[in-house]
Amino acid sequence: MTGGGQRYRERVETKEYQAQYDDLARKYTAEMLENALRGVFWGITTRAEEFPRYTGLIYRAQTESRSSEVPRFRIFFSIEGDHKVLMLWIEKVGNGVMEKLI
Repeated sequence: MTGGGQRYRERVETKEYQAQYDDLARKYTAEMLENALRGVFWGITTRAEEFPRYTGLIYRAQTESRSSEVPRFRIFFSIEGDHKVLMLWIEKVGNGVMEKLI
């Protein structure tokens, strides 16, 4: 918890998640990927329970994109107590705004 009362959970990455993230960062650049995921990461660390459950104890978060240059990404994670979220999987799920035009 911070001085302002906001609780932040630590993000812990599985080996599978790390490998997938690294692959996406090579394809799209680490900077672009980090920028695309910034809001989702904040949501996962502060309000993980508010994301929809995918199955059982696994939750799903997804980015939005308003650019044909930036695809959307989906992350699967689990909540590990009050202090951690376990990042399980990350994948590309479309080509941003252009997928709606096709």
